[in-house]
Amino acid sequence: MAVVDKVIDEAIQNNAQAVADYKNGKAKAIQSVFGACMRELKGIVEPAVIKEMLENKLK
Repeated sequence: MAVVDKVIDEAIQNNAQAVADYKNGKAKAIQSVFGACMRELKGIVEPAVIKEMLENKLK
């Protein structure tokens, strides 16, 4: 899962405004970060796994 961690970290860095919005209570803002992860991973990882890992990193 090291590759997934790397992709998630890069998506967080590249979508700083969406991350800030998410942390300020705009729950839907996470979707753009999630989408970036999905595009990069091209469906090789289960979406639920990515979403859970992303949410855990943003807590």
